Amino acid sequence: MLPYKHYKDLLHEIELLEILIKQAEAERMEWDFEGRLGSRVRMDIAAQKLDRLAERIEELSEELDQREEHRKHIEHKLGEFQSIEYRVAYKRFVENKRLEVIAEEMGYSLAWIKKVSARI
Repeated sequence: MLPYKHYKDLLHEIELLEILIKQAEAERMEWDFEGRLGSRVRMDIAAQKLDRLAERIEELSEELDQREEHRKHIEHKLGEFQSIEYRVAYKRFVENKRLEVIAEEMGYSLAWIKKVSARI
């Protein structure tokens, strides 16, 4: 498992990988033999470019799958615990809720939730 200091770092990596995959797929469409770039370059060059893009998309997809597994594992583990610290952490980092909302949902004062959150 890759070490992450913050759960949000993992989420940002996932988002970045999704963007990179979409960009590579869009570029692949441009290099398609019937696409606008494929008609301006030699077929062998276009084929090489398509092969490299396919490899890149596959690599990025594998990385994305790994990160998604890590995210699911973290969320599952946080969801298993019942102590207040873990429940607050889950609501704060996985559900992305503000402390005020967490306090209201859990029936605690905001000051207490802030203290619990600070310990996390």
